Order: sequence, then structure tokens, then C-alpha cells
Amino acid sequence: MPHRLLILEPTGQRSTRTEAQGRELYARMQRFGEDLQARGKLQALASQSQGVRVRTGGGGKPQVLDGPFAEAREMVGGFFLLRCESMAEAMAMHAGPAAGLLLMAALQKDKSLCQYHWLPSVRGDLLARLGRDAEARAEFERAARLAGNAREKAFLQERARLLASFSENPPG
Repeated sequence: MPHRLLILEPTGQRSTRTEAQGRELYARMQRFGEDLQARGKLQALASQSQGVRVRTGGGGKPQVLDGPFAEAREMVGGFFLLRCESMAEAMAMHAGPAAGLLLMAALQKDKSLCQYHWLPSVRGDLLARLGRDAEARAEFERAARLAGNAREKAFLQERARLLASFSENPPG
């Protein structure tokens, strides 16, 4: 499922930074895009009918806001179209795995999703990225129990097994 990640900046910000600062910000955006491309998470332009905004910065927690709309005092400085399995994964790419877990907490309250195996699978991936291996392993095991076909079940069981073996024999 495609998700668009917009790069927004306050109007007038460009006039307050030096040319070198501007080049560094642009280089950071390019490195981010190259990393997404290398991980197979960058997708060609496609239409999107819904969306949310995640506002980060200011030292606070990421905020999930309605709609994919920029505020009038912001300027679109570019965008990436991401290839993600879920909005939580897209949030995690932008604001880190903890932000993705925030969205997952809201989804877990939805009773219609309680038997959907991808929910604990995505949660397991986010927990693993945070280094919370025991919790991640439990989520992958739960996802495997919910999986409807043998291939998915085997894949999820392997993810859980790898986390178990990694935590028993950490590198270094």
C-alpha cells in the first residue's frame, strides 16, 4: 500500500539559513531517499485517496493529524512515495518505530482486527527495531498462530526463532 511522505517546512525558513545549511538539509533528504530505495521502500508516484499527517519536532511525541494536508504556513519541499505494508510502517520510517507503535495501539482496540495476523506481525517488527526482542518474538509467535496459510505461518515462526537465537547468542 503506497504512503506519501511530504517534506514540509515553515514559510520563510529558506531565507534564514545559510547556503551551506541548505545544501546539508538537501543532502540529508537525498540520503534518506537513497536509504528508502536501497531497502525497497520507495515507490513510483501513485494516487492516494486517504492519509494522515504526522507532526514531529519540538521535543514532543509525534502527533497524528487528520488528512494529508499541509498547513497554510508550511511549504512542500519535496515528497517520497513509500512502499509500506501499513500506515504504522510509514510512520515508523518517518518518526521512528515508537511512532509506529503509537498507531498500532489504536488499531489493536479495533475488535474487527483482533484476528488479523498482520497486526501482531507489524507490531513485532516495530518492537524488534526498538531492541525489544522478547516482546517482538511473542508478537511474531501470536501472528504465526493467526496466519491463514502455511507459508506465512512458517515465515512468522522463523522471525520469532531468529529473535530467540539472537537474544541467546548476541553478536560480539
